[in-house]
Amino acid sequence: MARLLVETGDTTRYVELGERPLRVGTDTGCELVIEGPGISREHFVVERSRTGWRLRDAGSGEGTRVNGSLVATRRLRHGDVVEVGGVTLTFQDPRGAGIAVRAAQKMGTSEAPGRPAAEDVRRLKTTLRALASETDVKKLLALIVDQVISLTGAERGFLILRGAGGRFEMKAARTLDLENVRRPALKISRAVAEEVARTGKPLLTTNAQADARLQDSSSVSGMNLRSVLCLPLTSRGRSLGFLYMDHRFEEGVFGADDLKIVEAFADQAAVALEDARLVAELRERTGELANSKARVEELNRLLEQQVDRQRRELDEVRTLLRDRGDRPLKYEYESIIGRSASMREVLRLVDHVTDTAVPVLVLGESGTGKELVARAIHGNGPRAERPFITENCAAIPETLLESALFGHVRGAFTGADSDRAGLFELADRGTLFLDEIGELPLAMQVTLLRVLESGELRRVGGKGTIHVDVRVISATNRDLGKMVAEGGFREDLYYRINVMQVRLPPLRERREDVADLVAHFLDELSAEPGAERKGITDEALSILMGYAWPGNVRQLRNEIMRAVALSEHLILPEVLSEDVRRRSVPVAASTLTAGRSLKDIVQEAVDVVERRVVHEALVRSGWHKSDTARLLQVSRPTLDSKIKRLGIRRPEE
Repeated sequence: MARLLVETGDTTRYVELGERPLRVGTDTGCELVIEGPGISREHFVVERSRTGWRLRDAGSGEGTRVNGSLVATRRLRHGDVVEVGGVTLTFQDPRGAGIAVRAAQKMGTSEAPGRPAAEDVRRLKTTLRALASETDVKKLLALIVDQVISLTGAERGFLILRGAGGRFEMKAARTLDLENVRRPALKISRAVAEEVARTGKPLLTTNAQADARLQDSSSVSGMNLRSVLCLPLTSRGRSLGFLYMDHRFEEGVFGADDLKIVEAFADQAAVALEDARLVAELRERTGELANSKARVEELNRLLEQQVDRQRRELDEVRTLLRDRGDRPLKYEYESIIGRSASMREVLRLVDHVTDTAVPVLVLGESGTGKELVARAIHGNGPRAERPFITENCAAIPETLLESALFGHVRGAFTGADSDRAGLFELADRGTLFLDEIGELPLAMQVTLLRVLESGELRRVGGKGTIHVDVRVISATNRDLGKMVAEGGFREDLYYRINVMQVRLPPLRERREDVADLVAHFLDELSAEPGAERKGITDEALSILMGYAWPGNVRQLRNEIMRAVALSEHLILPEVLSEDVRRRSVPVAASTLTAGRSLKDIVQEAVDVVERRVVHEALVRSGWHKSDTARLLQVSRPTLDSKIKRLGIRRPEE
């Protein structure tokens, strides 16, 4: 069993390695916890690979050193020493304690005359070091043949590997003089190769001309072969091909000892080939990733430029809208209550983005009304007659999210009894509102980005693609820019959904809207069957305006619902929540007036009072406008004008 010898100061212990990866670091969640200067929470991982054991640095701050060299990933061999933060870890693998030792054990007492086993071991160790240092596949192929010729004294050597479709292909053919053999496929005995392929066992002959096994081979007699040694090349039970050596002019060149030492060499040659293949694949994939990364970075750069340009245009629009003052809005926003300066600016921006088809990102704290804005954009836009589909990304388990968004086919997973369309298909030619998009898992962000870029999706378990035309409006209360910097949200997806941005102010920044919201909620609650329209005292309203409302409009509505349930006819201060009463502070003038002219401030205050007075007069008169006009001592046209300007609506309308 492979293990790590861990030495810390005077303390020594062993840690066995198993099938599961061994994480090493200071974090208590690691399988091996070590302490020391420069050791990261998760410093490196030791795990089983296809060819043995591998060490992989886990993105540590100081890096990981094996035998004194910094490594990112490395195949471990018996005796390798890992040093981190004053802790020494030695890799021990009794089964891999040295191919040289195994070779010596194989040879036992059958030492070749004049060639001691110790000399064979020395030469084999030198040969294996040469293999271990070469990772270029083409060079390694020739090196394996050159080394086996050197070990055995063969005249020629051939390396035949299994290629695509299972066919054997000649990969290297060399002579004792380190030259390539011309037309190598015609220079080996097919009878020998076929026999080894059939039996899976080595074939050794000291005189092929007299070997009964090869009497019927025309290639043996035709090439006048004498000494031949051919053995299979395998790795983890998988046949890779053959090593074939011969000598056309001398008999008895190869003996039993040569077979044993070449078998030991072949084991490591197979490992070296697998390692070199993996390194080549890694280099190729690394190159592909580098090219892909460069393309993505270029696309992100262009997209960022586009977003910056659109932001500048939006800033110009905001400036223009501010300069227009109280110019009427293009669309009606009956469901969005609030006529403060900050909300008017938001609605003018919404006016501007409604007619476009680009993605919109709505930002704001929880309870500020992000879904109301999304519905207004859809309801006033060109897709109003098509579906408006909403989904909270934080409310669906990660395992079900892909199916919910993109659908699934029957049998895709347990419980998938029939085909089901996802939300993107349901929202085709309409709008999909993705709330709390900051909670979307990284793996799902990749899939979402692909769908947004291509307009095509594939159901879970499905094979064909489905084209959809969906306008996506996203919302979040999180700082996506910060999440991108910390790696919690993909930068390319951030630019894709953040083409147009609408930021909703929290209620504490528009306290002048509290009175309108309270009146709206009282009207809304009085519309229920048998309900009475209740009023509110100025003192209670002042307390509500002085509270910070961390839960924003949603929290205010819940407070009004509670107060209505506890009140007789008027909402008094004492029925308000204790926290609201205790934490309410007088509204500072700077909070309500910052950045606005005196004329705007006075007009806003007048509108608040006038709206409340007119509304209460309408309620008292049963919404008979002529009676209300007489009660307020104004003309009927003047009353109609005020009702329209102040946005007063009867609850059932």
